[in-house]
Amino acid sequence: MASSPVDLSGWWELTNQIDATSYEAYRGLRLSYRIFLRQVGQHLAGQGQKWLENGKKLPPAQQTQITLQGSIEGSAVQIAFTEHGTRRTSGGRLRWLLSLDQRQLQGNFASTAADTSGSSIAHRLP
Repeated sequence: MASSPVDLSGWWELTNQIDATSYEAYRGLRLSYRIFLRQVGQHLAGQGQKWLENGKKLPPAQQTQITLQGSIEGSAVQIAFTEHGTRRTSGGRLRWLLSLDQRQLQGNFASTAADTSGSSIAHRLP
């Protein structure tokens, strides 16, 4: 198994901006998650929780859990995620490119939750 010279292990703040959706009230919504990624070779796994909507902290009962599985090849990152909401579970994917300084991931997302999609960015937390 080839190892990657990049190590994405650690804490990240992920923000997805909903640009398209089947539920118009969600258009423009920014959802932020705190996630912890573990990398072994090219494989990624992680978990975290949604903690902000449009920059406002969510009460604990609304901080849904998210799990992530994916891979990195060069600077391209692909992740499948599952969000465990109080009423339903939704899934989706993240496709990012890693910045040269390895502190930012930027790209897009798509989710089965109200058929949402849009831009996605993650910043490495100190």
